[in-house]
Amino acid sequence: ELLDLTRTALAATENLATEEAETAWQSVYQRAPEDQSVLLNRALNRVLHVDQLSQQAMDGSSEAPERKAARVQLPAAIDAARSGIDDYEKASADSVVSLWLRSRIDLHQADLLPESMTRPLQAEVFQNLAQGILGEAGKSDQSIILAGPLTDVMAELEDPSEGLPTELRESAVAAVARLSQQNPDNLFLAIQAARLGIANKNAAAKEWVLRTRTLARAIEPTLNQTLQPIGSSAAKIVGEITDAIEAENWQQAGQSMQFWFNVLNPTEIVKTDRRRASPHPLDRISFDGLRRLSALAVQASPIDKGTTEFRFARSTIDRATETAVVTPVDFDLDLDDDVATLSDAGQLQLWDNDGSGNWTAAAGLSLGDAKLG
Repeated sequence: ELLDLTRTALAATENLATEEAETAWQSVYQRAPEDQSVLLNRALNRVLHVDQLSQQAMDGSSEAPERKAARVQLPAAIDAARSGIDDYEKASADSVVSLWLRSRIDLHQADLLPESMTRPLQAEVFQNLAQGILGEAGKSDQSIILAGPLTDVMAELEDPSEGLPTELRESAVAAVARLSQQNPDNLFLAIQAARLGIANKNAAAKEWVLRTRTLARAIEPTLNQTLQPIGSSAAKIVGEITDAIEAENWQQAGQSMQFWFNVLNPTEIVKTDRRRASPHPLDRISFDGLRRLSALAVQASPIDKGTTEFRFARSTIDRATETAVVTPVDFDLDLDDDVATLSDAGQLQLWDNDGSGNWTAAAGLSLGDAKLG
């Protein structure tokens, strides 16, 4: 019964049916109040509920009564989310995930306050995140998830012409640099560290700029195809930025870095690294409790041992002669395994399986003098 209830709760959460999921998680929680997996998922679902209500409350395309109803529900939803986060932190001592979720809730609350109160609360969220990243939380392997709310709140606090408030700049540089050092393979964080370092006239920005070049080498040929028509290249842009930093020409460094950012930002590698640094709450759903319950269910009612003799199924592709390599591949995505074959003579062939044991030649390609190695 508990296994089925947990499945129901997980399915509702993943479908963003947060109210249905809350009822199910509460039932699971009452039976397993110390289960960290349950506590985490309950907290995540409550945060998702706040996300939904906040979006509805701020959606100008929604009807006024709907926006008003969402605003009325938000205070109680925020309190419930904070309570769920506290319960999870007490049981797990996981300060990183707790800080990540609290920051998300605090930023939603800031959006609901009068403008005079919004920025002070946003600044408080920033300080809490920066202190956490520069403290014990920043030593955790999963501290990268704090980059999401950190960059979000910095974007809210940033002035279009002046940038971040002066009193926050040093902490911002240090926090993002710490995250980049902890995750040296993340291009999104390296870009953020470089931009902030240059804006704060920090000579260490050169290191972060060079890191962006190193991490972008995998796509450098593609970048250069875009840059060559304007007489530039990845190496040239990075060289201009680092030269300007060494000369302490911060205006030029900032302009060149902005251009480099515009080149890199649309790429898939930056989009992927941004998602790694700013996951969705559903990315953190835990299935540990479900696995444990499944194991207990199997122990309580084990599956009978099979007595049927194990046999391999065989299919013959008559025309596939002189085949040296065979590999299964579902190239037409019909959930039936097709086959790719390669002959000693270098003939690559795709064979289509209709699911009934019938095979037809779908496509072929001669690799010429290419030898198998």
